Amino acid sequence: MPQASTITLSVLDGSYRRQATFIYVLAPPTGSPTISFSRPSGVYPTTPPTDLSRYPFLTGSMYNLQWDKAEPAEGQPYDWENTINPILRGLPPLTDLSLGLQKEPCYIADAMHDPPIREHNTWCDTKPGDQPINSCTATRCPDSDVGFLRAVPWDHFLRAKRDAFLAALGQDLIDTGLMGKLTIINTNLAGGNNGINNVSVSFDGDCASHPDNCMDGYTRERLLWAIQDELRTVQDNFPGKLVQIGFFKPTDTLDASKGSSLWQWLYRDATTDPTALDENGVHMVALFDEFNGIKRPRVSFWQDNLAATRTSIPSAMPPVSASNAPNYIAPPNTTAYTINPVSSFIPSFDFYNGALTTETYNNGIVFESNTIWSNPFQQTYGRKLIDTINGSPNDGLEGAFNTYLSQYLEVYVEDLDEAIPLGGTPPTLNAELWKGQLQSWHDYTKHLRDITPLEAPAGLTVERTSSTNNLIKWHAVYGATSYNVERTDLGASSPSWVNAGCNPTSNTTCTDTASTGTRYGYRVRAKNSDGSNITDYAYVAVFLSEGSSPTNYDGYVEKIGATKTPYNNALQPGIRAGQGSSSDLKGFLSFNTSTLGSTATILGAKLRLKQTTNDSAFDTFGACLVDIKKGNFNNNPALEGMDFSASASATNAAQIIGVGGSAWVESDLSPAAARIWVNNIDRTQVRLSFNHMNGFSNVYAGWNSAESVGNEPQLILQYKP
Repeated sequence: MPQASTITLSVLDGSYRRQATFIYVLAPPTGSPTISFSRPSGVYPTTPPTDLSRYPFLTGSMYNLQWDKAEPAEGQPYDWENTINPILRGLPPLTDLSLGLQKEPCYIADAMHDPPIREHNTWCDTKPGDQPINSCTATRCPDSDVGFLRAVPWDHFLRAKRDAFLAALGQDLIDTGLMGKLTIINTNLAGGNNGINNVSVSFDGDCASHPDNCMDGYTRERLLWAIQDELRTVQDNFPGKLVQIGFFKPTDTLDASKGSSLWQWLYRDATTDPTALDENGVHMVALFDEFNGIKRPRVSFWQDNLAATRTSIPSAMPPVSASNAPNYIAPPNTTAYTINPVSSFIPSFDFYNGALTTETYNNGIVFESNTIWSNPFQQTYGRKLIDTINGSPNDGLEGAFNTYLSQYLEVYVEDLDEAIPLGGTPPTLNAELWKGQLQSWHDYTKHLRDITPLEAPAGLTVERTSSTNNLIKWHAVYGATSYNVERTDLGASSPSWVNAGCNPTSNTTCTDTASTGTRYGYRVRAKNSDGSNITDYAYVAVFLSEGSSPTNYDGYVEKIGATKTPYNNALQPGIRAGQGSSSDLKGFLSFNTSTLGSTATILGAKLRLKQTTNDSAFDTFGACLVDIKKGNFNNNPALEGMDFSASASATNAAQIIGVGGSAWVESDLSPAAARIWVNNIDRTQVRLSFNHMNGFSNVYAGWNSAESVGNEPQLILQYKP
């Protein structure tokens, strides 16, 4: 890495190798900070064993909750007492649960839904993989002996029912006091197969050529929206839990038009694709830029499957003698193992290139199972004897950690019980020989979890709720029992941090009732039950628009050059954009951001406005476009006619959609717009406009200005001081 030193520490403990790389970075203010965070870690069997005392190396259990079992029919109460609750109650002390979410109920794809929720609401899945809906006889595909109808992942009816299911499940675990036993959620993409997956689904939109396994009406934007809705809903309803989703290499035929393959577009490139708009015309944000520990908590991507082999796999079990007996207690360190993804659909994430960089830490890769260690998924007795000779738990775990920083393993219970012993004719199966290796990794990953500082609370934001009150909000942090919230007056000559007057415990909101002035800073960090700090601070600054006193800094400008300053009346839209009686209108806002400091690093930004008109302008013209100027439009802080066409530092930095009269709207600014405030922050000005045709009169959108006390426009910056 430029401007960095790397130290790789490799420790050989008997025959087990532990390797970790530490990066020390000298980063300029323009650099992106490396943020440590807690990854899922530990050994989890995929079926809860009845006697965990035999397995001291297990962190917990992995259990798959099938949605169709908890909600077999539409309108019936959710059945938690015969599904998830007994599993959680039955966990032994000091163990937790990694919860998998699978399937969807039959009624979701019932062809009797009339009218359909959208034009293309079902598809024929002839290869349902491990999520068959074989009991849904009413949803068998027409003219197919093996296919079943399923709702497409972006179907609104499916998403509404899925969101309700996740909300009800989260509330049940809170009400029953069982939420604390849940650590990890392995979510899936309802309507698809095993998360973000293209193993048995064709994502190319050409259903006329091959109707089987094809999602008619497919677009990348619809797929990304469904993934985002799933991840957001899980995070919101299971606060502070570690979230994982399968990410298998999906493909479509849009690479040329989009400029990148589907998996790359979903993960990173949607952010920079100017055509990536959702159905409301709002620019979409890629997974990398949303679940990044700043806007939202990170997610991990689970894979099938990483294997490790020491020699070629024999075709038959060789005779076992003293000279060729496998030695799992002390395998020959002269024989190196080779790790390799068994499944070809693992995305070759371009930042996993052998060099640990800042981006390596953004989202983690975890593996479902490393067994059988040299040839997974071969579960017959004979194949176990043959395949397991050439790999061991330590080989797979060590390879996953050293290559992908993976600390999480799911393992089949039968593989725990069926290790191969030394010698024996014929060899028998015995679990004892692998316990030492698994215990070693259990202790190692637990130690990593204990010493790894968690990321600062993500999603820190501020909402102005009255002339004196600010509502501070953030996402829960894994392992936190309380939070410390502090405030500073960024308008003071010597700002200092003081307690904000609220110290939430389990909740993640705080109302500051002593907010005066127009520039505030807040910081929040998570604490342990003993009061010790477990994260660094997350910082946010909120700036209220400057208004018209002493100079006219905001209002709106006509295309013909006339300027309009806000009315001193909260009922009037002081900021307007659209079409006036005789000319186009563009709205302007000004924020004094100079006191944030010249060394601040901006991590994210959003604009918050209160709409005062109906949605007719949005219905006519589409989304409202946001331009950002670092400094002043036309090099003059005051509102003037030439601001209408003056250059901007970032054009189309965000888009605003209608939310109805007297309602707040928040719009995230693009990463490119956030980066314009790298240093030497002065004033920040915002311009609002529509792209539209002539021929309209008095069709405009309006928002409250600074003259509406308690409803002032806000620029909210997440930053590092």
